[in-house]
Amino acid sequence: TIYYPKAYYKRAERYGKNWEWFVKELELEKCEIEKFGPSHRDKFKGKDLNNLYCFKEVNETLMGHYSYDNYSLFFISFFPCVNSTENNNHCKPLEVIDYYLKGTFISFQMQDIELTPQNYDFPYLATSKDIYYTISKKLFQEIHTFFQIVNVETDTDIIGFTDFQSFKSEKLLKYDSMKIMSNIIENNIYETGESFCDITLKLSKNILTQKRTYIKLFDILGNIGGLIEVIFSLLKLVSSFSTKIIYEE
Repeated sequence: TIYYPKAYYKRAERYGKNWEWFVKELELEKCEIEKFGPSHRDKFKGKDLNNLYCFKEVNETLMGHYSYDNYSLFFISFFPCVNSTENNNHCKPLEVIDYYLKGTFISFQMQDIELTPQNYDFPYLATSKDIYYTISKKLFQEIHTFFQIVNVETDTDIIGFTDFQSFKSEKLLKYDSMKIMSNIIENNIYETGESFCDITLKLSKNILTQKRTYIKLFDILGNIGGLIEVIFSLLKLVSSFSTKIIYEE
């Protein structure tokens, strides 16, 4: 009743100097706890989900980067709520809308991960990420949010034979960074109905690869063997004095 968002999935292919775009509008709805992954739901149970928008269904794939010939992104625009016959005049009075849009903030909340190299069964911890940024009817905000692909390679060989080497590979998605570009809005957004904030969700060009390996059985035996050699050397040193005394007696 104060604002409304529109969301799109956009995919681009470069042909020479020109881009060919495929655009699909995505439906939004009020968030429910089932929208989040099972390992992340505890992080969002205490949040006021009724006041958050979620994608209703997402079957699209993030890929590439705008410096490549193929890439894709999710695009979200925020508009002021303006009464019309199409929305059954459900918007709040203009003075109420203006009270908020003169200066407020938008909360963007997402599930995220933290890598845990020490845990071989689960290479990441589920976390939540809260991003806040100010908006205004006179300050247009263009938010670029980047996610990083993380490749986790775990060496599952515990013996140490080269012929027995095996790796478990997992591909994860992790929040990377955000870039904000601001501009002054000169028009009256209540008359033009133009957006006052645009958000893009896309991949970062950087890819992180984390390699994890067990301590091999042969390494452990080697360390134990080295330790035994030290103990034997100390015993020989101590026993040499006793042997000398016994021999002289």
